Amino acid sequence: MQAKDKKIAKSFLNFSFARFLPFTMQKIHKIMKLLLINCLVLLFCSLVAVGQHRLLDEKALDQQPVFISLDDAIRNPTKVYKLNLSRMKLKAIPKEVYTFVNLQQLDLSYNEITEVPKEIGMLKNLQKLDFTHNKIKELPATISLFKNLEEFLIGSNQLKTIPLGMIQLKKLLLLEVEENKIPEKEVAKLQLQMPNCDIIYE
Repeated sequence: MQAKDKKIAKSFLNFSFARFLPFTMQKIHKIMKLLLINCLVLLFCSLVAVGQHRLLDEKALDQQPVFISLDDAIRNPTKVYKLNLSRMKLKAIPKEVYTFVNLQQLDLSYNEITEVPKEIGMLKNLQKLDFTHNKIKELPATISLFKNLEEFLIGSNQLKTIPLGMIQLKKLLLLEVEENKIPEKEVAKLQLQMPNCDIIYE
């Protein structure tokens, strides 16, 4: 009986492992694949993060070329520090603009833009932003994310108010809001809250 029991046990083990082994290898393969994907995602995020911290000083920024073609900018996304898309009859901000992680000067003046989407806050390295002569009626709350912004030009639009988040822009030195529909009292109050910023109202 013992020999027979051993034979049965051996057959059972062989049968079990024969069925279990392929399943185990398949599961290991899936786990390894998921780990590889996660590693690639982390690597990509790290590279993006590094790019987003490449803030240039005034001298270094002056040496960078100004991209005046969106197509050229798309072909060289990490090299776009200055982008001028003025006078192009744009009715909206091209979505590709938000992918330029090193963008620090953006000129969208003299267009027909009516709305500034919240995604504009993704451009955290901006030092100068020009929306002059558009048809913008409102600014999103995400402008409070422009921690490096020094010049914000949005004169000759249709703004009726300035977002409260504007006071969080500690580096802002110049704010142009002339030729809008903003009450004078609101501008005066903002000037008191931002004593280091020159606010052009008239």
